[in-house]
Amino acid sequence: MYRKAVAAGGRALGSDWETKYKGVCWLAHETLPVMRAMARLAMDLQWEEELQESLTMYRKLMELNPNDNQDIRYQLAGCLYEAGCDQELDKLLTAHDDDPSAALL
Repeated sequence: MYRKAVAAGGRALGSDWETKYKGVCWLAHETLPVMRAMARLAMDLQWEEELQESLTMYRKLMELNPNDNQDIRYQLAGCLYEAGCDQELDKLLTAHDDDPSAALL
């Protein structure tokens, strides 16, 4: 269902929505439903151990919303760990070394 929601959101926003809203997705109210659906899809994929597809979705979310208003970095960190992407995980942790969350500690 989340795949369908992401696809429907993309159709509603237009084929160039990712380019149009890149970096400001969370500030544009019309993109919020698709961003939420993408996050849930990524989490479900991670749960189903479809780690590469999940990572692709998490990375895209971080690119679309670099301020990470959805706190995707926490899910991304766990997925990177599970997938054995140690170098990328190290970069993520370094980029957020001031984050006091237990999820990154």
